[in-house]
Amino acid sequence: MARLRIPLPWVAAVLLLAALPFVPARAADASDAKPDPVRRLGPLMTEMRALLEDERASLLSLNQRLAAARGHAAALEVQREIARVKLSTEVALIRAQAKHARAAGHTAFADELETAAQTLESPPAARPASTSTTDNR
Repeated sequence: MARLRIPLPWVAAVLLLAALPFVPARAADASDAKPDPVRRLGPLMTEMRALLEDERASLLSLNQRLAAARGHAAALEVQREIARVKLSTEVALIRAQAKHARAAGHTAFADELETAAQTLESPPAARPASTSTTDNR
């Protein structure tokens, strides 16, 4: 059986689409019609939406701090904190998917998601540049 390999950018794209608000379509001439009922989200989407709302609130606060930052060093520190918030949210979203995949019996996929989350948290060390002293022209 072939192993399912989903590139991380595709996972991120799915997460982005999942975060978009659901806006039901309305008839153009039905101005007096009752609003459509709110679509009920499943447990995974509810959890992901909560994570994204928490991120949005944190980023709003950090963007206010960034606007008020005095000097390059202070602004850089706030920008680093913004990057940490975004990374931790991405990891939390992937782990939520892994948890729900495991609960649904998709353990292999859950393991791949968990590996992706661990890679994001601790990326592999970069290889040092070659220090060869020979001229390869």
